[in-house]
Amino acid sequence: MTKEIGVYCVKVGSTPQRPALHGPYVDFWANGQKQSEGQYKDGFRSGRWTYYDMNGVKTGETQFEQNDYHGARVEYHPNGAKKLEQTWVKGKREGVETSYSTEGQKVSEVRYAADKPLAAQ
Repeated sequence: MTKEIGVYCVKVGSTPQRPALHGPYVDFWANGQKQSEGQYKDGFRSGRWTYYDMNGVKTGETQFEQNDYHGARVEYHPNGAKKLEQTWVKGKREGVETSYSTEGQKVSEVRYAADKPLAAQ
């Protein structure tokens, strides 16, 4: 499925040929359900973005800085339980990545440094 519509702002001084997204952003699935919402700063995704499936169920949240993952990233199972927790620094995984079952039980844990796995449990 492709995005049909969205609501966004552009930076003053940008052109229709090269719009610089700036400010709140929301886009929608073809069925009208929200697909994602977040913030742009100077044309780059910034801050917390939230993602949804075609039924409107939240599938994840990701922190961005200049389009790179930067901060917490969480994915959710369809039942709302956490599926995955990660920490990113300037587009690279850092710290512990934890996976969970649909019942919320920890399934695995992997420690990362500079986007490389160091140890797993």
